[in-house]
Amino acid sequence: MLLAALTVAPAVAQSVGEFYKGKQIKFVVGTAAGQDYTAGRVVLAGGAWNPLLLAMLGTQLPIMLTEEQVTYFATPKVADFTPDRFGIYGYLADDGLYYGFPVYGEVATKIGIDGAGPVVTPQTRTFARDEARVRRVLAFLKRYLPAAVGPELYTRTCCYDFAPDRDFIADYVPGSQRVLVCAGAGHAGKFAALLGRIITELALDGSSRFPVSAFSATRPALSRPAQAPARVNSM
Repeated sequence: MLLAALTVAPAVAQSVGEFYKGKQIKFVVGTAAGQDYTAGRVVLAGGAWNPLLLAMLGTQLPIMLTEEQVTYFATPKVADFTPDRFGIYGYLADDGLYYGFPVYGEVATKIGIDGAGPVVTPQTRTFARDEARVRRVLAFLKRYLPAAVGPELYTRTCCYDFAPDRDFIADYVPGSQRVLVCAGAGHAGKFAALLGRIITELALDGSSRFPVSAFSATRPALSRPAQAPARVNSM
């Protein structure tokens, strides 16, 4: 059996459709380059484009996209914020959940505000920095971590793909035995190895060695979002 992982935007994946050959259901993924890929299982792992990929198959899940951002400050006290001396933190303030990282990758500290961005679609996101949020994170650092402040290195935007309970989705699409979806709630990159293992086991074996009920695509937060409790931040 061929397993296709669809991790590209709909601009590349022009079509995702079923066809029947005898009694076996297969899928054809058509690309903008004119190539067709045929598979017995399809994994939708398109991040912010998952809602559009699901729509290609005539279905949907309550996934909300927001445009978030993080800012890097080139603190002159880099040695105080290396991973061996400083950890990852989250601070739940009156105006939101602030989170930050030690110096890693860039010679700068990194800070953001969880889930503070506007609701967008892949077509309407702007990639533009929000100056108000830059001012907020700078004020937070000046108050609580003044040694982390330095010249701004840059601010980068990204999309979060939130389920109402802000948990992962790693399951078969409801009603399908051939299509799986993996949605990462804005932080799947940190768990890519585990989520990849779970999705692979579900696709090839039909079940996973890991307890995955919390990631079900039919859990109350997804099947009855209006009735299920919603989380306001990732903590």
